[in-house]
Amino acid sequence: KSLFIETTHVPFILYGPAFLPSGRQIESAVSHIDLMPTLLELAGIKPPDFLEGRSLLPLMSTNVAETLASRPVYIEVIHENSYARGVVDNNLKLIQVRVHDKEKWLLYDHSVDPREKNPIEAETHPEYPRLKGLLNSFVEKASKKAVQPETADIDHDTKEKLKTLGYIQ
Repeated sequence: KSLFIETTHVPFILYGPAFLPSGRQIESAVSHIDLMPTLLELAGIKPPDFLEGRSLLPLMSTNVAETLASRPVYIEVIHENSYARGVVDNNLKLIQVRVHDKEKWLLYDHSVDPREKNPIEAETHPEYPRLKGLLNSFVEKASKKAVQPETADIDHDTKEKLKTLGYIQ
């Protein structure tokens, strides 16, 4: 469980010869929150306004692919005493890793290091403050929406299962 390219670059394959162009590949980062709006649109259902994701079907058109693809994507993985969270924006990926009280920042430039083998010195990179700000805004937004364990009415067995899965501590 990590945020490196091996686990975050997951193929999403759509097949629909009647309505999707054959062989079209989108290399841009997209998010799991985009799956539901995409599938709803494919089914002819307007996605509800409260969904944060967006349909990926417009990416099939070369006219709008670049403007839609420029949205930053938030990623995270949480373990019992540690977490890693990051943001992918265009060719850059910033990852914050925290294990107990130790913190480490990793920055990758996919235009020169697509396999994330050589991290860049994050704190000295000119894009670091902007990327860190993006990451912090994602975290702040998510924490405002999160249901706190003490406010949810769940039994002991369910709490233990959620802890095992890493959803609560």
